Amino acid sequence: MSDTAKGIFQAFLDRSGKLMMSGLYAELSTMMSYPLTVETADGSLNNTSPDDFITSAKAFYDYMQRMGAKDFLRIAKSAEFVEGNTELIDGIHETFILKGGTYVVEPYRNALRLRFVEGEWRGAAFRSSVNNVTVPLLNPAQLRQRALRLEAEAETDQQTKANDNDGLHNNN
Repeated sequence: MSDTAKGIFQAFLDRSGKLMMSGLYAELSTMMSYPLTVETADGSLNNTSPDDFITSAKAFYDYMQRMGAKDFLRIAKSAEFVEGNTELIDGIHETFILKGGTYVVEPYRNALRLRFVEGEWRGAAFRSSVNNVTVPLLNPAQLRQRALRLEAEAETDQQTKANDNDGLHNNN
């Protein structure tokens, strides 16, 4: 494949798509740079480790299997090296999830940043135009865990503030 930004980008899409459809999540996770932020039109999730990513990838694969998907194709629409940096590529691609030549869901657009790390192009940030309700790119279980963690942190912060206020009142 050529060393043009679009050629590199399409090669990344092809390889990662084949790994996804083969269920090779551990190998797929090595193609990413962490932390990896994944955004949809209605939410975001930060994969901080390969294990986080593997959990998300498996959930997405399971969704495609439940929908009867046979093909997962991503076609580069544009890709360019980020100005002044030949180790970053920003690209736009369209995703097609197919079953017997028909769409499982309507094709949707995505933006992906690739970063050249340790001699390899890796996914560094992903943004999709689709809602997570339509195509669950963000794993619901991970979103629930994040919500519970944030709730617990908020409760801890409130308790700390209450304790600080009690200390102020007791010193008067």
